[in-house]
Amino acid sequence: MATSKEALDQAAYKIFSEKGYKHTNIAEIAKSANMAVGSFYKFYKSKEALFIALYVQENDRVKQQLKSQIDWEAKPAKVIDQLVTTGLTIGADNPILAEGHNPDLAEDLTAYYEAETGDDQETLAQFLNKTLVTQLHQAQLGKKKRKAFLSVYDLLANMPTPTDPQDLPAYDETRKNLVKYFVKGILA
Repeated sequence: MATSKEALDQAAYKIFSEKGYKHTNIAEIAKSANMAVGSFYKFYKSKEALFIALYVQENDRVKQQLKSQIDWEAKPAKVIDQLVTTGLTIGADNPILAEGHNPDLAEDLTAYYEAETGDDQETLAQFLNKTLVTQLHQAQLGKKKRKAFLSVYDLLANMPTPTDPQDLPAYDETRKNLVKYFVKGILA
């Protein structure tokens, strides 16, 4: 049986995922967790504190998932391709991590990660950037190509996803093709 905190976390995760940070409130989370609003404050001082705790947990979970999906023994070009395609897909498909771009949260998330130390305390984006730089060096790409690659990767990583799939029905496939052919071209 889930503890009150676990029930609260599960309810918040579900509601944040469905409605986003801005459109979620403490009363709704508490009600979904079958607790009084006052009980919420036994566990978290604010909605922001709850979201950051969930974000950190989700970031760690997704980072471990990504690490397990990469063939680290492959040639650098293959590792880079896997990192970009898998990393962009995992990040874009995760509503909790997508909220990391929310201006209301960005400052608090940055402060959290700047206060922590160690490889375990980095965002998925930081991990991907650091790992891509290492792999690009191993692939012996020149400085100019590395810079171009990382600029395009940053653009792709921060490109908004359409909220209505009918707006761009082939969005996911087009994005995958763009990444695939860009990676092949720059590593050629």
